Amino acid sequence: MIPVASKYVLRRNLFGYDINKKGTPDGSIKVPESLGIVIGIVFLVVTILFQYFNFTADSNWLVEYNAALASVCFMILLGFVDDVLDVPWRVKLVLPSIAALPLLMAYAGHTTIIIPKPLVPYIGLDILDLGWIYKLYMGLLAVFCTNSINIHAGLNGLEVGQTVVISCAILIHNVMQIGASTDPEYKQAHAFSIYLVQPLLATSLALLSFNWYPSSVFVGDTYTYFAGMTMAVAGILGHFRCVSRIYYIIA
Repeated sequence: MIPVASKYVLRRNLFGYDINKKGTPDGSIKVPESLGIVIGIVFLVVTILFQYFNFTADSNWLVEYNAALASVCFMILLGFVDDVLDVPWRVKLVLPSIAALPLLMAYAGHTTIIIPKPLVPYIGLDILDLGWIYKLYMGLLAVFCTNSINIHAGLNGLEVGQTVVISCAILIHNVMQIGASTDPEYKQAHAFSIYLVQPLLATSLALLSFNWYPSSVFVGDTYTYFAGMTMAVAGILGHFRCVSRIYYIIA
């Protein structure tokens, strides 16, 4: 699908020049942009069809699953709009928060944090319920994850490669947590995360073969927003937000 879509985006003058090849004959070749839209569409089709085989009509997870897909879909749309209109950075910082709204409104998990033991005598609580502040934090997490991918744009294969590395780390973490836990709900949360990260990893590997140096396509903000939001959603619904931030910092 990527080679076919490349012809269409070139026809609409959505292309760029690879600054990594500047001064060489390849530096003057038009490279199609925004090919992340193809990966995003494939991801959505696969994950939407998956719920038919995995969830029952009365599943408690179905609402959050569809809310997660709505946020990802919203982010793909906003990313493509950014590619076409070249939105300024002050607006880019707000876009993930807007896209995360469906998930935040549907989120029915806990809003508590565990107080570090040295601070318990001063606060007087072991667990603190943050309420709406916790959802604000999740919205900011979406901004962090999305822009952590987007900030590396411009180097062949870096955005997609970073996504592949973090996705693998998240998958390994989920499998380890499922194997170590006996709590069914906790295991389901991590399985839920796997449902989102697996297709992200598979589609990203396909895109990486085209985006690896020398790149024949550019992924655009469409992909970076999509990948960042998907991993943010996986971290939020898998209940390992802090761990996912560490993966981003390491990668």
